Amino acid sequence: MPGSHGTPGNPGTPGNPGAPGNNGLPGPIGKTGLMGENGEPGIRGPPGQPELSNWKQCAWRNVNSDLDNGKISVSGHY
Repeated sequence: MPGSHGTPGNPGTPGNPGAPGNNGLPGPIGKTGLMGENGEPGIRGPPGQPELSNWKQCAWRNVNSDLDNGKISVSGHY
């Protein structure tokens, strides 16, 4: 007749970690979808002020420059 089980022993030391797995290659990029239909044309805005028709918004070569922050004259008149 077999005897009873003994007391469990202490846990063993953990094994060495395994090598990392290989990363998979990225899949192909899908095709671009078809372009949707054009929307309805908007209504025409009101005419601009005549005294400001030769003035355009400024553009900067350096965004951080604060040399000018207003509008410039297209015709050269101030």
